[in-house]
Amino acid sequence: MKSNPSRPGLATYFNYQVSIGEAILYFFLTLLIGQIVGGVISAPTYLMKELSHVLLPLSFLLGFGLAALSIMTIKKLRIQELKNFFHTKVQVKHIVMAIALYFSIMPIAEYLAMIVPTEGYPILEDLYKTFESSFAMIFEYKVAAFIMVVILAPILEELIFRGLILRGMLNANISPWVAIFLSSFLFGIAHLNPWQFLGAGMIGLSLGFIYWRTQSLLLVIFLHALNNFIAFVITLKTESLDETIFEPNYLTLGIAIILSVLIAFFFYKHSQDTALNGIDTNDDRQDLESIGEINEH
Repeated sequence: MKSNPSRPGLATYFNYQVSIGEAILYFFLTLLIGQIVGGVISAPTYLMKELSHVLLPLSFLLGFGLAALSIMTIKKLRIQELKNFFHTKVQVKHIVMAIALYFSIMPIAEYLAMIVPTEGYPILEDLYKTFESSFAMIFEYKVAAFIMVVILAPILEELIFRGLILRGMLNANISPWVAIFLSSFLFGIAHLNPWQFLGAGMIGLSLGFIYWRTQSLLLVIFLHALNNFIAFVITLKTESLDETIFEPNYLTLGIAIILSVLIAFFFYKHSQDTALNGIDTNDDRQDLESIGEINEH
């Protein structure tokens, strides 16, 4: 593995650390920047809806992009370090296991999203109507929605929640289970509605586990994009947010839980050489030769 010594005072992808308190702080920072920047950039669409084709994805890109850059700046991570976030190689067997785990988790995520009522409670009814109307507005502009939902969201959300926050906590030797749960919990809250909170939170747990065992940001980005693409197609086809892929019953849920546990256990046992289990604080870089050579220029 080729490596260059880092400049004093600058962190690297391999050694920067994030505490639990910092993880929560960066979550709120991401929401704040995303809402402010996104709101300002998309504001003209209220006067000229035609601008939505460009401004909706642009507002998402700049909002979450600036949030990621802000976190990197605070942690003294150079922009050049981004290449390392996306450079880790992954074994074929891990790709297969990751896809299998994702599909076994999906029925559980769908079930969790369905248990939150959409009627019978005035607050939830009003919130769900707002949720539906916001999605209806977005899907009026299908190309812009596709770019936002299927391309930008997976890249930027995974960079922030798995790449920066989760990896930073793992680098800090925080328990992987605590780090994965917290990053997934924050990921669920970031969707700003109770239905996606539970479903996205469960998907986030699986993505966090996969990232921990493989250190591959590209793999979790792919799975996130696959999840969003499936949801995008179903929503366009049915024009409803309530449709599910799997039959919502206890048998399906039970089978999904058993499969998820078995696949996760198998994944865990067969990824001992690639998992990120903290760093040696006396070293500047952790040796990652077992999962692929990383070249720095």
